[in-house]
Amino acid sequence: MTTHSPAAGPGGHLATVREVALLWAWHHPEPFPEVPPDDKLDLVYLDLTVAGCVSTYLGNGGIPGPTTLSGTAGRRPRETAR
Repeated sequence: MTTHSPAAGPGGHLATVREVALLWAWHHPEPFPEVPPDDKLDLVYLDLTVAGCVSTYLGNGGIPGPTTLSGTAGRRPRETAR
């Protein structure tokens, strides 16, 4: 079972979820920064991973899903594609 701690202050958890939604709406449509071609795959992988985590968090009303960034820590696309 996943648990969460309500944020302190007025509106607590709901205020946090709203803030995450606003920040995500602001960030999500931004284009990728210019990076060397060798790093592009890593950037795409990171973007997809974060997008999945944030979308799940928002879709669950502020409760993280069963997989989080900690589940992908240390892995890079080139290592998993072998």
